[in-house]
Amino acid sequence: MGHLSAAERALVDELLDCIAEAMRRQDDVDPAYASKTKLQKLLYLAIDEFDLPVTHSWYLAGAVVPGDGATPAGLRSSFDDVTGPSGPSLDADESAAPSDTDSAAAATDGFDDLLDSVASPADDETLDPILFSPESAGETDPSPDRLGDRRADVVDFYEATLPDVWYQRTMRFLQNFYLEHAPAAYRDLYVQSTHLRTRLHDVETVVKAITEGEQPTQSLDELVDDVGLDISDLHCSIQSSEELQSTFDGFVRGTDLIEDGLLMLATRSPDDLEPGHVATVQSMQDFFFYYVWRFPCLHISRETATGPSVESLRAERTDRLADFEDELQQEADRFERELAQAGLIPDYTDYSPPDDDVTETITSLADNYIE
Repeated sequence: MGHLSAAERALVDELLDCIAEAMRRQDDVDPAYASKTKLQKLLYLAIDEFDLPVTHSWYLAGAVVPGDGATPAGLRSSFDDVTGPSGPSLDADESAAPSDTDSAAAATDGFDDLLDSVASPADDETLDPILFSPESAGETDPSPDRLGDRRADVVDFYEATLPDVWYQRTMRFLQNFYLEHAPAAYRDLYVQSTHLRTRLHDVETVVKAITEGEQPTQSLDELVDDVGLDISDLHCSIQSSEELQSTFDGFVRGTDLIEDGLLMLATRSPDDLEPGHVATVQSMQDFFFYYVWRFPCLHISRETATGPSVESLRAERTDRLADFEDELQQEADRFERELAQAGLIPDYTDYSPPDDDVTETITSLADNYIE
């Protein structure tokens, strides 16, 4: 797992201080709405804007967990309220904001706790998608102020940036962040990943509502159809990328299992849905994010790595990739067994019969192409 070097840690701590100072200047920025996702991206924005010497790469976005920074253990998804003082879920109300000026006092009280919780991560945490290099052996202590006379500019930068991002729903924030900042070669892929993750979360919400006797606000059938379109978009993006083509077969096997499980879920009567199916959809999200999606992201991380310890980070990713396809295969087998236990594995009778008109059209187009 990557760790910050002493010098990088000092620089990131100072950036967090700059974020806190910018927050103090604004009455309508409540730390209860902080998430690691947003704080991580705010760090990245300053690192990029001011060309700061911190080793990083584009990788998984969202929660940070044990291992190499991306395994299911201890999952806290980007839909969760994950840092600082307890507060509302980021997904509970997209338009939520403090209702009166009393929130300013509460914000001031929460700043120290907020910084403590983020600036001193646990041993099993790292920042993502900014992935830091292994700690350098024998490194001397850094100077106490690494931003120097740029500190005021960084605070001003954050003060201008915070109002646009603070109360955005997390997945909407990620979509906007990717559109503006993701590497051009992978921009569509990152945006498409948020579409699928949002849709799977919506499926979970609908199934949970049904099992609790409530009326869902979305159609499960329509969501499942939309998931299929999202997955097709991801397939096209991966297949068209020379760097990622080697991950295509493993990625497709994983998403095929997801589509199979959702197909069977949508065919069930609402009366047959039970809490165990909610748990299966939750597991489905873990399986996608930490295994299926992680496969191309390991390649992206290796390619986009930059900073003082770029070679160490690339070597770490290369080593991880050496065994990851087998790991993905094993996890896919495990997830398939989980689907079977939940009664969500289709047989041939569950698939829609082929449309003869469509088949004829495809055959005709293929014949014309060959000619």
